[in-house]
Amino acid sequence: MKAEGQLIDLAASVADGTQVDWQAAETGAEDSARRLVRQLRLVADVAELYRSLPEPAAQPGLAHDEPAPDGPRRGRLILLEKIGEGTSSEVYRAWDPELQREVALKLLRADGTGAEAARWRMLGEARRLARVRHPHVVLVYGADRREDRVGLWMEFVDGETLDSLVQRSGLLSAREAALVGIDLCRALAAVHAAGLVHRDVKAQNVIRESGGRIVLMDFGTGEEIRRAVDRGPRLAGTPLYLAPEIIVGGAGSAQSDLYALGVLLFYLVTKQFPIAAQTFDDLVKAHGERNVRRLRDLRPNLPDSFVRVVEHALAPAPAARYASAGAMEAALRESLVAIEPAPAVDVTPSPAPKIDAARWWKPAAWVALAAAATLTLATWLWRTPPSPATAPLLSRIAVLPLADLSGGAAPPYLADALTDQLIVTLGQVKALRVTSRTSVLQFRNTTEPIGEIARKLEVGSVLEGSIAVGPPDGSGSRPLTVNARLIAAGKDTQLWAQTFQRPLEDTLAIDAEIARAVARAMGVGIDSAESQRLQVAPATNPAAAEAYFEGRFYLRQTGNPSVRQAIAAFQRAIDLDPGLALAYSGLAQAHLALGAAGGVLQPAARVAAVAAASRALQLDESLAEAHATMADLKFRYDWDWDAAEKGFRRALELNPSLTDALSLYARFLAAQGHADRALEAAERARQLDPFSPDAALVLGLMHFYGRGYGRAADELHEALSLDPDFARAYALLGRVYEAQGRYDDALDVTQRALALTDGGPAGWQSHVPRIQALAGRTELARQGLSDLEARVARGQLRLSPEYLAYVYAALGDHDRALGLLEQAVSQRDPAVLWFQVDPRLDQYRRHPRFTKLLHQLNNPR
Repeated sequence: MKAEGQLIDLAASVADGTQVDWQAAETGAEDSARRLVRQLRLVADVAELYRSLPEPAAQPGLAHDEPAPDGPRRGRLILLEKIGEGTSSEVYRAWDPELQREVALKLLRADGTGAEAARWRMLGEARRLARVRHPHVVLVYGADRREDRVGLWMEFVDGETLDSLVQRSGLLSAREAALVGIDLCRALAAVHAAGLVHRDVKAQNVIRESGGRIVLMDFGTGEEIRRAVDRGPRLAGTPLYLAPEIIVGGAGSAQSDLYALGVLLFYLVTKQFPIAAQTFDDLVKAHGERNVRRLRDLRPNLPDSFVRVVEHALAPAPAARYASAGAMEAALRESLVAIEPAPAVDVTPSPAPKIDAARWWKPAAWVALAAAATLTLATWLWRTPPSPATAPLLSRIAVLPLADLSGGAAPPYLADALTDQLIVTLGQVKALRVTSRTSVLQFRNTTEPIGEIARKLEVGSVLEGSIAVGPPDGSGSRPLTVNARLIAAGKDTQLWAQTFQRPLEDTLAIDAEIARAVARAMGVGIDSAESQRLQVAPATNPAAAEAYFEGRFYLRQTGNPSVRQAIAAFQRAIDLDPGLALAYSGLAQAHLALGAAGGVLQPAARVAAVAAASRALQLDESLAEAHATMADLKFRYDWDWDAAEKGFRRALELNPSLTDALSLYARFLAAQGHADRALEAAERARQLDPFSPDAALVLGLMHFYGRGYGRAADELHEALSLDPDFARAYALLGRVYEAQGRYDDALDVTQRALALTDGGPAGWQSHVPRIQALAGRTELARQGLSDLEARVARGQLRLSPEYLAYVYAALGDHDRALGLLEQAVSQRDPAVLWFQVDPRLDQYRRHPRFTKLLHQLNNPR
């Protein structure tokens, strides 16, 4: 009783907003109560957030001090819109001025044979529903009869049916289905306790509210248990959900409702039914012959504990099923323990001890208010995708590298590549801001606490997990298991955990399944377009999937050899599955990277990259990375600024957390002359990838183009602190020092860049004589320039003309410099696109030849 009193006092403090020393409360609590203390702390955090939010604006026309909305009336109700209809009734969204809330109005059609009997049935439904009060059962407000039409109005549940959810989002996992089953067991327990049977439990009659609540609807075929037994058989309900005893004319019972719930769970995880029948006669025959499909045969990877619960509920004899809804709920709860050894925080209250209601009303009311606050926050997140800097902390998430527990059974690159793919997929949820892979990779195999990792990454939640690949089964398929858990980092509280099991050939689909589950666990909204993109992908050839993930792994490595390995892997994936859009997208990126690094001639890189990116978008228009690659190609090689702008915008619309696209877009905006927008895009990329040397370099480059040389140097020093051997940062720092007149420093860092790359790209080699010329060391500069030109003439060095132009400009030979710049434009070298903003060309801004040259770039500015 002492623990009980402490919990009541804590709950009262949460309700009143009193400051609580949570560490002391948890330390001083008994072992059995510590979990509840942690749950109360989570509720307190949500409550505090809710208190800090501004009062919501009243909905126009629906507040107490506003006139009621316009619309036809039925009695006191105002009809707003029709939201559904069936063979015998119509359903409207309506407004009840007295209750000041929206309601769902079910109206019986006035015509048809047997109308009077139908009216009595509708009134019977209202009376039956009115006897049940439970959070998972739709609440009835009233019923009446007007002009021979019976109306029943009840709470308006804003959500979608489970049938619609499965059709739209694909199969549920065992854990998701079990959680739905637990809620429905509670609903049926309340129905049965009221002396009723539902008789039509099915996916179309269960709604998942937008906030996650499961609601049992439609008691049109329900009846009292005693009358069902006394009156004898009455065929009602949807045939495929009917228990065998109902099929042959038996009476409905609690066990027949539980059988229907078993069918529903079967359907949620398979999208099929235990018995396949096209006609009622076929159904009767199949039941008589026990021609039943087994759940294990349809989804071999389902946990044993879940399969046992469903099969127990589907036992042919009522006595062999669960004795009550409570017994089935207990079995589902036990199955969750087996499915998920480390269960997520369960904020659903356990059956409470008998406590003075007067002491408990405040905490109970505040728990409901906190839940409402969570839903309000989720709705706000869905409507207004936040920037990384302003996003609520919890919605800023980092995916830590998945641990490989396969013991060598999995390909060595699979865990990293799956982590990478999961980051990209989660980034498609606009309400989330997902930290880029570069920043999370440093925490592989770390022993740092989650809270410390989150603080460094400036995120509020962390997703961590592991993969394991098992031995081949009888069909030769290898099972892939992914264990994932979501942690609220500030409090180190587990928000959600789940195990995902699929054949290895379905690896490409598992990241979408995880992303949907994470979004639901965080309470963030997913619009219809996002939902469509997060549908479970079709299975592919296992070897193609492995080759694709191998390509992603090598694409993220540095150096031309790794890029060539990525190209080979992506091409192998395409050969095995020509319809694999992701492989074409990866291939396009790899070709572009090889061309940028000088591994192949730029024209060859362009042709290969355009072909691959085009094919990727033909197969799947929703690939953000393919849009970003195509936009970069349109910009760099076609000089099609409008198409590039649209492509970058589309990529970031599809995935606002795609840092590669943000960095490319920043460079594009800088070339176009949009300095502020370029800086904003680079800063967003930096926030999403705080430990990335590349992101710091791009931000430094934007400051360089904006003539903010001090800020540019700071960012480049930050990049070098993250990677002391980052040659590109040294090379750009040389240009910054040069612009500041620090020629000795510029020469030192430029030579450091060349040393790190065994001579470096050809363009970097031209930096040395330019710096020498600016420093007044003219002879050394001319000697270096002569050497470069001789090597180019002998074919030993490929050097774009503009790099020689920079040297001639420093030497004061402006005619020769402008001629080389014009030659570079005529050759359509991509580097010329930044002529408008490059500080090295400031001396020519007013020169007519340079002005004419800029017009040739097609830059709209």
